Order: sequence, then C-alpha cells, then structure tokens
Amino acid sequence: MKISGWMLCVLLNRNESMRILLTSKTIWNYSSRLFSTNKYKMAAYVKDVYDKLKSSEVESDYKLVKIKGIPQNPTFKVDEYESLIENFESRDGDVFLVTYVKAGTTWTQQIVHLLTRDGEAGGFYSETAPWLEALTSDMIGPREAPTWSLEKVNAVPLDQRRYFKSHANVEHLPNQKSPKKVKVIYVARNPKDTVVSLYHHAKSKPEFGYTGGFDKFCEIFLAGQAENGDWFTHVLDWYNECKVSPLTPCPTIQFIRLKFYHDFLIGSSRYSFILTI
Repeated sequence: MKISGWMLCVLLNRNESMRILLTSKTIWNYSSRLFSTNKYKMAAYVKDVYDKLKSSEVESDYKLVKIKGIPQNPTFKVDEYESLIENFESRDGDVFLVTYVKAGTTWTQQIVHLLTRDGEAGGFYSETAPWLEALTSDMIGPREAPTWSLEKVNAVPLDQRRYFKSHANVEHLPNQKSPKKVKVIYVARNPKDTVVSLYHHAKSKPEFGYTGGFDKFCEIFLAGQAENGDWFTHVLDWYNECKVSPLTPCPTIQFIRLKFYHDFLIGSSRYSFILTI
C-alpha cells in the first residue's frame, strides 16, 4: 500500500496543533475540512487506509528488536533492557526527560544541562542526563551515556538529583519495581516532522539496515512498527497521565515552538509537572 504525499498530510496533519491529533477522529475531521467534494468518501477512505496499516505487518528490511512488545534499536540487549524496566531503583526527585524518538530529546537535554550549570558552558549534555536504557547497548551506551554505568547511577549520593533521558512509554518507564515520585518532562513533536527525522535516522544508522524509500517508511510509521512503536499511543498515554493529575490539569500543558517543532511539556500523577529544576 503506497502512501502519497497528500495522504500523509491528511493522516499526520502538518499544520494543525498537536491537540487535534490526539484522537483517531482526527483523520475524519481534518480530511472533511480539506476536501470540499466527496469529503465523506475521502475521509472514510483515509481512515480505512490507517486502520488497515495498523492491523497489518509491513514488510521491509528495517531491523529492530521487540522489547515488551515495542520495536526498539536492534543493538539493545533485550534481557538487560527488560530487567532495567522491571528492577531499576528509582528515587523521589529523579527527573526523566521523556520523548518519542526524534522529538526534541537532545534539545531538552541541553536545556536541562544548562539549567543545572546556571547557564555556564562546559561539560556534555549526555553526561548530565544520560539515556538510561542505552546502558544496555554496547554501541549506544558510550555515546548516549558517556562515563556512566548502572553501578555508577546507583552510586550517586542520595542528596544529589539524577537526570535521565528515556523514550519509554508510560508503563515501561524504569520506575516500576517500587514506584517513586519521580519527575517527568515529556516533549511531543509534530508527527510529520517526527517521521521525516526518523526516516533519515533509519537510513543513516547502519544498525537499522533500512534501504527503502520514504513512502514505505510512512507505512511502517503509521502501522506503529517503526522504532519506539506507535507515535499516537506514546503521546496519548503520556497526555492522559497528565490529565489524571489534580496538580497539573490538562490546561496547564504548555506548547513550545522552536523552528519546526510543535512541542509541549506535560506531567502526571506519579510524574510531577516541572518547568524549572
């Protein structure tokens, strides 16, 4: 099934705000506005395309591994990764910078890095906020968590705040063994920009082995079979975590625009909303 450029705009909605994308009705509502003739047939057709992609396995040479049912970078050691999710000892006050992949993570790490240094240059953002799950990959770990090991993470003094990058969905955040009141900064990016960035990521990193084109990659992304799984589920689950919190009701979500980003920060009941750290 080929996804054309105009259909991608309908499905991913380039120019609308993130909030319009947060239900499956998006496809129907947006396409109804976009097409003045036969709009209901067009909307039904586009929704049918999306539903079929979600229920099928898209064939490609895109190499990934399943970790608790979610496709992830193939260099992760599955047993170690799943053990980290289930057994990591989080602490009250730990800060997780959470995103779907290619959604502004590095930008957020750099902001946190500078905040912890009172704006002074120096050091490296991935030393301040290492990618916790990267410690289960011999390839990614040295780049995304330099100088860190799980032993060093656990040895950080109790009076010192820890910061971690993660791409976890809600149920897989490494805070499951004895859940603590950790803090989360969640960043979401316009999915059209996300899929373009993720496509180039898959094409440029040899471990993925992806040789297909953008049309095929759009099918993979919309089917929830790209790295990090389904974008809509990832964003919606964290969005709903925000809504259940009495301290951070949905209207407190703040949208941040940076170049081509359409991003927002959210918190949740177990994951407190923060803008300053």
